Amino acid sequence: MVSDQGKPLIADFGNVILKDLALSFAPTTTSGVTHQYAPPEHLVAESMRVATRQCDVYSFGMTVLACTLLFEKLYRALTGA
Repeated sequence: MVSDQGKPLIADFGNVILKDLALSFAPTTTSGVTHQYAPPEHLVAESMRVATRQCDVYSFGMTVLACTLLFEKLYRALTGA
C-alpha cells in the first residue's frame, strides 16, 4: 500500500517497483507476482504491469485473511481447543 505522499507502506517484494532509487531487487519467480495474494487482474498477461491502489487493497485483504486463518489454526494446535 502507498500513502497519499507516495511513500510505500506495505509491499509484496515479489511484485514491487521502486522508482528513482539505487537499490533494486531481482524477481524470484518468473511471473513476478505472488499468486496467492495477487488481484485477479494481475494474473492476466496483458494487465500484469498495471498497479493501482485497488490492487494494493485486494492484496492487503488477502494477507489479512491468510494471517487470520493461520492464527486460528496455530491457536487450535497450541491450545488443543
